[in-house]
Amino acid sequence: MTPSEISNFVRASYTGKIPDGAFISLAPKRYAIALGALAAGGVTSGQIQIAANADFLLTNIAARAAISATPQNIANVPLPLARITFTDTSTDEQWQNVATDLPTYANMGFASWNDEPYPRLIPGLATITVSVASYDTQAYSALDVIFIGVRIKIGV
Repeated sequence: MTPSEISNFVRASYTGKIPDGAFISLAPKRYAIALGALAAGGVTSGQIQIAANADFLLTNIAARAAISATPQNIANVPLPLARITFTDTSTDEQWQNVATDLPTYANMGFASWNDEPYPRLIPGLATITVSVASYDTQAYSALDVIFIGVRIKIGV
């Protein structure tokens, strides 16, 4: 999404919710979670807490996996065979109907072809649980998931 598309989307989403004379402040923001090691056939999870002082417009999800003792560059980025689920624990809403292959849901550092089809507006104070289940024979020394988007503040 371009900055003007983001601005228009946010303004349309907040129509009727912004007091007269108030302004909308938009700024790039990332929320990251280091899930740690992922064993072959294992499961790991953690939570991303959205700040209380602003909403968040999620436009993209990225992930990074590492294999210990393996130098990494763009030519050998690991592609974990794992499935991921996202659950907004503040509303108990699961974002997918089933766990989804991680590389089809999140950009893995070598491609940017799977942006969110529609931006997801996440309110301040939301807690998102990220769960990853491996079906790989390879263990990973680290797995990070990054939410990429825009911080939205409304002020007077």
